[in-house]
Amino acid sequence: PTSPLPVILFLHGAGTTPDQYENYMRDPAEAAKAVVVLPKSSSNQGWGVGPDDQTVAESLRLVEQELPVDDHRVAIAGHSAGGAYAYLLAYTTVSKYSAVFTLSAPFYTVSSVADPAYRAPIRMYYGTTDPNYTGGAEASLKAQWDRLQVPWQGDVRAGFGHNVWP
Repeated sequence: PTSPLPVILFLHGAGTTPDQYENYMRDPAEAAKAVVVLPKSSSNQGWGVGPDDQTVAESLRLVEQELPVDDHRVAIAGHSAGGAYAYLLAYTTVSKYSAVFTLSAPFYTVSSVADPAYRAPIRMYYGTTDPNYTGGAEASLKAQWDRLQVPWQGDVRAGFGHNVWP
């Protein structure tokens, strides 16, 4: 590519690996002309157990060495534990992600936004049979984002669960 590309860092769920998401990512990434980076967490227990912040940063650094990256369009996303780690990185560090997307993420408290001058918008997806949705994670996260003045959008789909999506 000759022009800078958008990059999406996608963090897998606990107990899974990046390759299990590759088929979901390939066609949409091609259609959007975006680079999707799928790093592996340091532990099968999920993200944040080991030096995962360094893994995410190094993954982005390596992509930036190989490809022209649009620094204004670097987003972070993830499924389940990866989704929670995505919002934790986006809001508890000075990261400058352009956006955050979570898929079936659990709730973790974010007491304050690390960068008071910037709050990346977040979009949250849940299925109505997802235990993180039925257990209240979505409602708790919406209240948290309102309290922190983080712009958010929600997408709730009837009949879908934690690992099954439209």
